[in-house]
Amino acid sequence: MNDQAPTPITDQIANLPLPVIIAVIAGATFFRFVFKKTDHPIARGISDLCDTCAFVLALAFLIIRPFVAQAFYIPTESMVNTLLVNDRLVVDRISYRLGKPMRGDIIVFDAPPTATSGKKLDFIKRCVAIEGDTI
Repeated sequence: MNDQAPTPITDQIANLPLPVIIAVIAGATFFRFVFKKTDHPIARGISDLCDTCAFVLALAFLIIRPFVAQAFYIPTESMVNTLLVNDRLVVDRISYRLGKPMRGDIIVFDAPPTATSGKKLDFIKRCVAIEGDTI
């Protein structure tokens, strides 16, 4: 039996795969050019909306999510007392490019494939040791 809570739709959208995002941006750009050719005010409004959506999606999913920050959802009780089930957090992706994690930091990392039956999952855990420590 699966004891994990279902992932909310907002978190599913926030973690859409890159090909889906690129397809949506390409579709919005296509519709922008189709509607921009007409002089009708509603068509011009749709063209502007498609342009804005393509820009926002590109900014959020192609720049901010991979390089700056990413949203995560806590589906299980593995970090209770610190992070509760159904908590949401935004993780800074820049800090560990500039320095190493410190003892006590909460880190997000790709789960080992052996721990997840080959599925790609993220683990959120507290760093209890750093380089050079013996556990």
